[in-house]
Amino acid sequence: MAAPLTQLLKTSAYRWSEEAETAFERLEMAMMTLPVLAMPDFNLPFEIELNASGFGVGAMLTQGRSPIAYFSKTLCMWDRTRPVYERELIAVVIAVQRWRPYLLGRKFTVKTNQRSLKFLLEQWVIQPQYQEWIAKFLGYSFDVVYQPGLENKAADALSRIPPNVHLNQLTTPALLDLAIIREEVNRDPRLHKIIRVMEEQKLEIPHYTLHQGVLKFKGKLVTSSSSSLLPTIMHTYHASVFGRHSGFLRTYKRVTSELYWKGMMKDIKKYCDECVICQRNKSSALSPTRVTKIKGLGCDPHWLSKYAHFLLFKHLYTAKVIAEVFIKEVVELHGYPKSIVSDRDNVFLGHFWKEMFRLAGIKLNQSLLYHPQSDGQTKVVNKSVEAYLRCFYGEKPNEWSQWIHWAEYWYNTTYNSSIWITPFQAVYGRLPPPLIQYRDMETPNSTLDQQLKKRDVVLGALKKHLRLARERMKEQANLKRREVEFHEGDFVFLKI
Repeated sequence: MAAPLTQLLKTSAYRWSEEAETAFERLEMAMMTLPVLAMPDFNLPFEIELNASGFGVGAMLTQGRSPIAYFSKTLCMWDRTRPVYERELIAVVIAVQRWRPYLLGRKFTVKTNQRSLKFLLEQWVIQPQYQEWIAKFLGYSFDVVYQPGLENKAADALSRIPPNVHLNQLTTPALLDLAIIREEVNRDPRLHKIIRVMEEQKLEIPHYTLHQGVLKFKGKLVTSSSSSLLPTIMHTYHASVFGRHSGFLRTYKRVTSELYWKGMMKDIKKYCDECVICQRNKSSALSPTRVTKIKGLGCDPHWLSKYAHFLLFKHLYTAKVIAEVFIKEVVELHGYPKSIVSDRDNVFLGHFWKEMFRLAGIKLNQSLLYHPQSDGQTKVVNKSVEAYLRCFYGEKPNEWSQWIHWAEYWYNTTYNSSIWITPFQAVYGRLPPPLIQYRDMETPNSTLDQQLKKRDVVLGALKKHLRLARERMKEQANLKRREVEFHEGDFVFLKI
């Protein structure tokens, strides 16, 4: 019965066929009807295997190795934010109430992969939020047994039913005609051969999939390497209002997140290297020098995620004005930070600024005198913003303030080499919402659980990559350093 599904596991890529769909439906129906489901024998003890995932709970009522009933339920948005222990406890409560006619008056066993639940009924002190749930166990007699997750396959599968959603979307606007792409793909000998093998011979080719007539490589839309749309694509991702004349690596990451063609790295690098606007306005990485600040613009990058806000001020500005804008634009969205690093401007050294953030419990740090590297992250962001403004508004220097919000969007949705993703993904745990869809087939849909899981993975990766980046910067800086000890009273030179 499951043979067509088993065949799909033999290759790294597969094509979902009608035979596989039929086998899945038959297998699903067989798991929910006799003779798979056994009749309960009230002379034998019952067992419940259960599991809770980030968005649902699943349970199976058994006697020995014979399943009696299956059950799964989606958690509400509030329950999805609870800790793992509480979600597993909710699963126990729901399962016991669900199968009350089978369990009441008989001793049964609950199997879970949450080891701490073994001591649920032995606790002397129970937290208030758990008392209501535990009260629902009155009248039942059961033991809680730990079962490793690898052995809890049925309940685990029931609690992790994924949403069936196919997204065909671009996060960057582009004038792409899907009909032209299909025509050019069919004219390409190599790609046409791949499609013919997958359609006619029913063979799977690693990493390639064919969904509703659209060829994809690792989930990315495939275009021909000789496509007439390539100049338009590279212009959109590099030189448009959304590309912001980013460098090669960032442009390449943007394109590869949605499209694929053979030799794309070479093509994108050549396009970026030959961009006249970039050559005219971008500076090379030379010796450290003081970065000229844009009057009236404040940059506020976050140390971990690299997410930044670009704040506008009218000259002359005071500490009170900066504090009001900071609270409105930053604190309102993210809350108060634990610490702030700033330069030694008089605004940041005044009594109002220090007293305000002292009351908020924020630690204020100023950069060292004549040592801009102590706040190097802000200097780098300032340099990126200046390059962006020069590329787009050099001919109209008085209008740059009207477009600074797009500069903030560009920076936060652009690949950052220190964290290996975009700052937007680091903060929100997902890609930015699509601005336009190139194919109106299905409505995009996602769950909060998926976003939070991705965010946890992203934050874990962030710490690792930031540590590697700091170690790399430390090694580069230590190459030109020498160990010198100074004692109180020694005369030293001050470099200006």
